[in-house]
Amino acid sequence: MSYLLILLIIVIALSPLLNMMPSKRQRQLAELRQAAASAGLYVKLENAEDGSQRIFYGCRRQRGDTQVLPATLAPAGSGWQETAGHWNAERLAALEPLPSGVLAVREDREGVGVNWDEQGTREDVETIARVLRGLLGRSW
Repeated sequence: MSYLLILLIIVIALSPLLNMMPSKRQRQLAELRQAAASAGLYVKLENAEDGSQRIFYGCRRQRGDTQVLPATLAPAGSGWQETAGHWNAERLAALEPLPSGVLAVREDREGVGVNWDEQGTREDVETIARVLRGLLGRSW
């Protein structure tokens, strides 16, 4: 009987610690965001026009990066549609490798980035980083 009481006390003492453990999805998000930081991207939470929140993966401009006019693009069918600004066909073609969860691409004077649903893997983050660096004119 005393062993059962000790076991019950241990379970009660450990239950708050078990509740603080991150869920599988939280661990996955942390891994994706760590991969983004390792690839030279920053991640931030943004408010969308409809009141929802979106995750933005961006790459900042540095001295020597290609300068372009601000633009916003959204996926449309099998390609991309410009919702603001203008990109040439070569830059639009550079977006083809992006993962399917990319909701928008935005470029401004600070840099270039994507709104992403974070339903992917580290390889998707590396693909996003490679495309964004290419859009900024970087070869690494």
